[in-house]
Amino acid sequence: MNIFLKQSVENESFKTLKNFIEEKKNTIYASGVIESQKCQLIYALEDVTRRCSLVITESEFRAKEVYEDLRFFLKDKVKLYRNKDILFYSADIKSMDIISDRFQIIESLIKNEPITIVLTAEALFDKLVMPDIFKKFIINLKVGGKINTDKLFKKLVYMGYERSEIVEGRGQFSLRGGIIDIYSSVGNNAYRIELWGDEIDSIRTFDLISQRSTEKVEECEIFPMRELV
Repeated sequence: MNIFLKQSVENESFKTLKNFIEEKKNTIYASGVIESQKCQLIYALEDVTRRCSLVITESEFRAKEVYEDLRFFLKDKVKLYRNKDILFYSADIKSMDIISDRFQIIESLIKNEPITIVLTAEALFDKLVMPDIFKKFIINLKVGGKINTDKLFKKLVYMGYERSEIVEGRGQFSLRGGIIDIYSSVGNNAYRIELWGDEIDSIRTFDLISQRSTEKVEECEIFPMRELV
């Protein structure tokens, strides 16, 4: 047990707080914790209760501070749910990086992965569809599976994807002969799907710059580009 965790679990007030959480009491208000100790408290509670946390802050600047502090304790198990990048009033124009970051967190939540999410009160009020509806718009493609390209492309456009001659970034797909290229909103790889008729013959990742295939995979998941599908 590291020194940060040991100091917390031996504290009587911490033990009381832990018991209240485990007994599922009503809302608990914990006071008297200075700024530098809040992340340590979150880390200790997660370790002893084996639960995830939602950390809400008053600004994006503070959210980034808390995120960096928690990374010291939780490593890659803490995620920053970033605010939408609004360029104009009531516009919904967001950078691809923000879309990707947000959807990676949604993916982790859908898969019930143990993560801690740091976000602002503003981001908390963003509207999202229910998980069961969102899952219907995650396309899973496997080698040996069959697809209808017309239906697939219609669904991709509805999900916010753009058809292009060459895939050069997230949210794009293309068709050349019996080869479909697509770059999902989640993950670091673009995928090249080779068809034999209506059957998936192979799936490979490919490099966006050279457009050359790299690694062979058995399946891939395509997430929406829109949060409201």
